[in-house]
Amino acid sequence: MSQETEIVDNGKYNISFNYYGNKIRVYKQLIDVLGNPKYIQFLINTEDLLLYVRGTDKHDSNCLEVPKFNGNKKFCYELHGRYFIKKISSLAGWTLGGLYVIQGKYLEQYNLIAFNLREAVRKVND
Repeated sequence: MSQETEIVDNGKYNISFNYYGNKIRVYKQLIDVLGNPKYIQFLINTEDLLLYVRGTDKHDSNCLEVPKFNGNKKFCYELHGRYFIKKISSLAGWTLGGLYVIQGKYLEQYNLIAFNLREAVRKVND
C-alpha cells in the first residue's frame, strides 16, 4: 500500500455467509484495511471459534485471489464454497438456512481481521 493511501478505519469490517446462495461476501473496506493485498487467506481457531482473514501478496495453495473492485455496487466480492460455509456453520452452531453476517476487528500488529463466530447475526434476506 502506498503511503499516500489513507484508510478510514471505522472499525466495521464485515463478512457474510449464505449457505443457500452458496456465497461468502468479502467487503471492500476489509480489503482496504489489509492494504489491498493480491490474495487473502482464511484461518480458523476452532477452540475459540475465531475466523481470521489475512492479506498477502505471496501466492500459496491456501490463498484466494482478490479481484479488482471496479464499480461493484455492493462494494464486495463473492466467493463460492458450500463445503467451507457448511464447515463454518457446523463449527459455529448456525443453521444452514439464512444469511449470517459477522463484524470483525482489525488487529494492526498482525495485519489481519478477527471475527468471532459466536457474534454472527442471522439475517432473513440476502
